[in-house]
Amino acid sequence: MDYVDFEGVIPQGSYGAGAVLVCDRGSWEPDGDAAADLTAGSLRFHLHGEKLTGA
Repeated sequence: MDYVDFEGVIPQGSYGAGAVLVCDRGSWEPDGDAAADLTAGSLRFHLHGEKLTGA
């Protein structure tokens, strides 16, 4: 969690080298019964993020 806000480039030769991008922050909620949906092989949900929202 120390680097949760870090975006940038880690130099070659360093652990984790390459570009680092924070994808999104937010929450999600299942659309129906999440346990039953997972058992059936299909999870439907809604995203409430800074970048992604919707079902």
